[in-house]
Amino acid sequence: MKFFVLLLSFFALWGCDFSWFTKDPVVVTVGDVRLKESDLRAKVTGWDSLSNREQIAWVEAWIDEELLYQEALNLGIHREKQIKERLILTERKIVVEAFISKMTDSLSIDIKEAKRFYDTHPELFIYDKWLWSGFMLSYTDWKWASSYYKAKKESVFDSLVHEDFRLKKIISFDSVLETPDSCLSTDLRELSLGLLTAPKVCNGFLKSIVITNRQDSGAVIPFEQVKDQAHALAQINKQKETLAVLKTELKKKRPIFSNPQLFSDSLDQKRNK
Repeated sequence: MKFFVLLLSFFALWGCDFSWFTKDPVVVTVGDVRLKESDLRAKVTGWDSLSNREQIAWVEAWIDEELLYQEALNLGIHREKQIKERLILTERKIVVEAFISKMTDSLSIDIKEAKRFYDTHPELFIYDKWLWSGFMLSYTDWKWASSYYKAKKESVFDSLVHEDFRLKKIISFDSVLETPDSCLSTDLRELSLGLLTAPKVCNGFLKSIVITNRQDSGAVIPFEQVKDQAHALAQINKQKETLAVLKTELKKKRPIFSNPQLFSDSLDQKRNK
């Protein structure tokens, strides 16, 4: 008798589902579908970082969706012609994108290839605006302004000037889009690069201005400033070229036939309109 009870107990235990207590426990079931903890972590990025309320809300949303999905299957929605066509198109798109990704993602380029792409496509790396850098000077009085200008008017400046007893203040500006002082110049393009302008009274002060650097709108940006962008664009271009070659090779491998009458009729209809 004891053996019979033990045997029944064994079969009862054998029939139990221990999935709730395994290392990958079942979180919830809907019908025959089980959502395990590993499924949650695969579906939800940063699952552990969610609050308890957020985790419960996600599971509740999954339950609602699963209920609707199972009911739709019971009604045979997935077998309707339009739905089947949409599923086929979706699957086709996913498979094609995965194939393209597999064929092109492993491609890599070095800095030399990026530089060649930069040299070949300068129109992709141009300034879209004027940028100005330089400095403004203010003088203590006319005497020192005249003295400084006479001494420096032939000089070509490419950097900020040194302190000078004849100067009251030196104000630098870097990569500005417009004149820092419209009294000195309303259009910086009229100024000669690197040359000191004659002293002028502006707002009660004697001032001059020097443009040390100018980036023209439409000018090509130096490679060092855009090498990361050039590398990314060169990578995309190489992927496109590789894909184009692949398409050509595939067209040679498989027979392709088209109905010339179909296309000629379409063209005739367009001409007659």
